[in-house]
Amino acid sequence: VPIALFLIFVLLYFALKSFSQSVMIYLAIPLASIGGVFFLALRGMDFSISAGVGFIVLFGVAVLNGLVLVSRFNSLKIEGVMDLQERILTGTKERLRPILLTATAAIMGFLPMAFSTTGH
Repeated sequence: VPIALFLIFVLLYFALKSFSQSVMIYLAIPLASIGGVFFLALRGMDFSISAGVGFIVLFGVAVLNGLVLVSRFNSLKIEGVMDLQERILTGTKERLRPILLTATAAIMGFLPMAFSTTGH
């Protein structure tokens, strides 16, 4: 998992060519981790290999959602929207539904793995 986290940041930096935007997207990972740990505790599960894979997927979904938003903010700036608050509100309004749909699809795809047991 630590190697995956490092690689995620490196790829973000090379994709955006901006340290501050990469850090901003990367900050979604601790928030996603809190939710993941909460649901592991809620289900009474230990951190296992499958949970680690699930966390990597969770990190990927969180980063993808942030990348979609930041990319839209950047394109709005190129289109001439200079007010930061307006860019954030417009970009979020335009991208909220696609983000929710892709995140839901990813979650639904990994639900069987999340609820599977090894039969111990």
